[in-house]
Amino acid sequence: MGGHPIEQGDYLIDTIAINEIADSILKWISFRNPGAIIYGAPRLGKSYAIKYLKRVFDIKYENQWITFVVRTRKMKTPNESRFFEFLLIDVGHELFDKGKANAKREDLLIFF
Repeated sequence: MGGHPIEQGDYLIDTIAINEIADSILKWISFRNPGAIIYGAPRLGKSYAIKYLKRVFDIKYENQWITFVVRTRKMKTPNESRFFEFLLIDVGHELFDKGKANAKREDLLIFF
């Protein structure tokens, strides 16, 4: 295998739908929305679109904002400590499993 991204499977291509999502996200940012959820039926390309847009926004808007992708997880029993642990994992915090829920919440707040 060669070193070209197509040969390695490391490429992303935008679509009209992805560009529409990008426009929506930029509107949300200009309106200062504190957060958003992208949802839809399974197998529509949401994860692909988010992966693509994160890569594009991290390059195009470098040093203007930080982009994190937070996955949803189903748990049998709600647990505040696990909730903050998953958030810390998704933002790349090294000490995601240290302390109780209030300590993890503080770690998340001061991480930025």
